[in-house]
Amino acid sequence: MSVNETVDESANDELNFEEALRQLEETVAALENGGVPLDKSLDLLKKGLSLADRCEAVLAEAELTIEQLTINEDGELVSEPVDEEDED
Repeated sequence: MSVNETVDESANDELNFEEALRQLEETVAALENGGVPLDKSLDLLKKGLSLADRCEAVLAEAELTIEQLTINEDGELVSEPVDEEDED
């Protein structure tokens, strides 16, 4: 990620999970490496937080669509939402 990039949080809403995660990793690496002026560090922090929010939103959406396949009493394969209590 270029240190000169500006934060455009609305652009993050269009990213898929993999791209948002890649950009988040690059942002964290840039912050960890240091050598960035304070104002650019703050921009990177804002971008990182926005990307983290995007990743969380995509994962939450995916979680809602996860289903499990089961066999009903008639021997038919059916799809049902995953019950969080069954995951333990």
